[in-house]
Amino acid sequence: MELKQRIIEFAAKIGIDVIGFTDAKPFFETENVINSRKKEGKLVFENREFIKGCDPQDLLKGARSIISIAVPYPIAPINTEIRHSDGYYYGRISAYSLGPDYHKVLYDMMNHIVQYIEDMLGSKTFNYKTFVDSGALVDKAAAWRSGIGWFGKNTLIYTEGYGSGVFLGEILCNLDIMPDKPLTSKCGNCDLCIKACPTGALESPFILDPFKCISYMTQMSGFIPCEKRDIIGNWIYGCDVCQEVCPFNKRENSGILPVIEGYIDLVKLLKMGNKEFNNYFGKTALCWRGKNIIQRNAVIVMGNTGDKGAVRYLVELLQHPSPLVRGHVPWALRKIGSKEGKTALERALKTEKEERVKDEIVFCMENYNHL
Repeated sequence: MELKQRIIEFAAKIGIDVIGFTDAKPFFETENVINSRKKEGKLVFENREFIKGCDPQDLLKGARSIISIAVPYPIAPINTEIRHSDGYYYGRISAYSLGPDYHKVLYDMMNHIVQYIEDMLGSKTFNYKTFVDSGALVDKAAAWRSGIGWFGKNTLIYTEGYGSGVFLGEILCNLDIMPDKPLTSKCGNCDLCIKACPTGALESPFILDPFKCISYMTQMSGFIPCEKRDIIGNWIYGCDVCQEVCPFNKRENSGILPVIEGYIDLVKLLKMGNKEFNNYFGKTALCWRGKNIIQRNAVIVMGNTGDKGAVRYLVELLQHPSPLVRGHVPWALRKIGSKEGKTALERALKTEKEERVKDEIVFCMENYNHL
């Protein structure tokens, strides 16, 4: 049995049934796209380093092949309405963050494959590097060229059976392995994802403006621009809208199982200390963004409920130790609009020390038009 088939069969035994192979030639087309996006100022933190990963030889001298894998992740229950009643307010978390941290899961799986290959080759030199969402190797381009999926119009990779709900990983190595053929897009005339995008981030088929994308907004550092807070809706982290409307994503849960729920109580989240936050989110990929950014998002989502019952919780947060968290509270109070909220802002302005937070308070008080 040839090496390629043995790898495929071993991968299936450890739970990887989406696997493909390609050569280690440069990704010239991807490099051109990245350079164009760079000129347009549309590269974000996830892909500023991608230009280095367009030539696999820059990552591993003597590289000959790329082994690409895809592993499905859990599906979140779909309920696009912000649910709140009797003091309970909920925010959504993207499905890919519900399970254990996918970086560790995929690295573990690929390390098993690497060990299997080393055992087969014996004394023969086997050089390799593994990648999971590292910004080094261009993972979607590698996945497409390896034949494990096609590009959807929402710019994500779609696999047979699992749609776009997969994590991608790559083993770059010095072995000669027969490459697979890339798949042609099966989107056809469908444009449901483009129409459904809440912010118009999907400007046209296969073209995404990352700075309009809710997923990017919920992960960005610092203060979220005021004009973008409304459109975050009820998303605490990430966004799945373009995937949820896609016919190729109608499947049952399989693969990695969730460790947290797709919805979380905002009040519970906003009261979490560091220890409780790490206990709840610590095993997920979401944890890397840190408590303050997630709580910042929760403040915005609470404001987007428009429910006056949330004001009492928001007022308490004007004393939050993080300027990033309490700095978004004035906007949330203005969004809801209540006399109690305005009075609380007037009091907070007298004691607030951080200039950026003071600026937020002043702006919101001057534009407190809900009363």
